[in-house]
Amino acid sequence: MKTTKILKISSVLAIVLMISALFFTGCTTPNNNSIQIHYDYPVSLGAEEMAEMADFVVIGKYEKLEKTWNMRRDINDVTKESETDYVEGRLYRFTVSEVVKGDFTESSILVNHRYIERINLEKSDAVIDETGIIVKPATKTEIITLNIQDSLYIEPEIGGTYMLFLSKDSNFGNYYGATEPFMVKIENDKAILQSNLIDKKGDFSSSVKARNGDLIEVKIGAVSIKDTVTGMTLEELKAAIK
Repeated sequence: MKTTKILKISSVLAIVLMISALFFTGCTTPNNNSIQIHYDYPVSLGAEEMAEMADFVVIGKYEKLEKTWNMRRDINDVTKESETDYVEGRLYRFTVSEVVKGDFTESSILVNHRYIERINLEKSDAVIDETGIIVKPATKTEIITLNIQDSLYIEPEIGGTYMLFLSKDSNFGNYYGATEPFMVKIENDKAILQSNLIDKKGDFSSSVKARNGDLIEVKIGAVSIKDTVTGMTLEELKAAIK
């Protein structure tokens, strides 16, 4: 029998809107100050699938980071942000120069990138056995808070040219990636797929310092994709989509 610090997520994480295009489905509570988090999100293999998932495909440039906002909203009123949960979205100003797919008339839009999620953990001194069964209830607990950066986030280059695969949020009017990947950078008429899932081996893993100073090992489940887009010319990419 051994004494182990038990960690479990105590904040309400079930309310994630479509605007994030990333959905929390659960976590385990392993030992030794570590947590495992799992997300479900749509993944596309190749440009054709990316276009099928998207309502709009546009080409243009990122102009600036316009603002940040709490993507978690009040369950009873989406115009208000949640008072208990926080997921930071970064809204980038994007100027559209060409529409590849969709009935799209806007020339300047805001594109949301999910950036950081705040998670509250309940830490206790409960005793468990080797099978994970709690044999002695906790005598003391504390809440510790982590800010976990989205493992899929890639900071767009301001002034860079991209093809984006998007859907529109009907509540707020901004746009978000319809699938993962959803960004293709265009340099010298060549495509460069943007994704942290390319040839990924194993989970995303990082050590995150909680507000109380504890170091928590965070593992986030991941899938691996093959890059079949990078190296295409812009015209080849358009042809693959159409």
